[in-house]
Amino acid sequence: MEDAEVVLRRAPLFEGLDEESARALRRQMLDVKLSRGEHLFLEGQDGDRLYVVMDGKMKLTRAAADGRLLDYRTHILFGAHLLPPVASLNAGTILFNLEQIVPGALWVTQDYVERLRRYRVWDYSARNIAALKEMEIHDAAHVPLGYAKVLERIPTAKEDIDVLFYGVYNERRMAPLRRLAERGWKVKCVRGVYGRERDELIARSRIVVNIHFYGDSRLEAARCLYLLANGRFVLSEESPDAGEAGLAGGIAFAPYEGIEEACAWYLEHPGERAAVAAAGRELIRKRPQAALLAPAVAALGG
Repeated sequence: MEDAEVVLRRAPLFEGLDEESARALRRQMLDVKLSRGEHLFLEGQDGDRLYVVMDGKMKLTRAAADGRLLDYRTHILFGAHLLPPVASLNAGTILFNLEQIVPGALWVTQDYVERLRRYRVWDYSARNIAALKEMEIHDAAHVPLGYAKVLERIPTAKEDIDVLFYGVYNERRMAPLRRLAERGWKVKCVRGVYGRERDELIARSRIVVNIHFYGDSRLEAARCLYLLANGRFVLSEESPDAGEAGLAGGIAFAPYEGIEEACAWYLEHPGERAAVAAAGRELIRKRPQAALLAPAVAALGG
């Protein structure tokens, strides 16, 4: 189990505490240990205590009139486009869509659209929300992506890769990368790589390039945000919604036809790369995910 002070400072309510303050608070707290199936508190008791779960899991339930236990958790599901059509979800599940809602989108199948119509939807893109409404999906809320300290986890390393691309391949993406490699730059392209293996490649790269899969695309905000939080330099194809995503000030942009030249220029100007990366990290730290999530969470009680 992690140190109690570390867990305390990770909780949103206490994340502003320094180490000394966290230790002082911890000394005032009492330990409560429960076995599986024991109750921590019951409905109707005075709400005079605050609990911080240091280890394990808690389940919030309420007994119905017939004795059944009602589960009051709200499930938020990412990657619902990967589910088989027969998959069963709880009635109150929220689908968080991170896919591009554009004509011809690879993952926006009829099965996925029907699932989006049956459940509450959260989406990172206001343009996606408008496109969903045109598809008669009206129960969708705009939930922008933001910063959480847990995102900062890519270690520093010797940068021996000039340009890194990771993601699904198509000719539109690969063409400028091939031309860069032909000019002698060390270009690394990978797909289906996640977690530590991906992070190690990112740490070794001078440039992480973001190229749209589709000509009509949204900014790949989830991909870019993670890189900015880790102080990495991102060169992206231009996106009309870059301002809406809130990340424009921390990313270098180039038109599709200019990606090759932009990569070459930034590879020869490390000072400019460092300045953009530093601006990106500062920008993203000012966009706490908790604040961006709060309106959508509040709406659940309405």
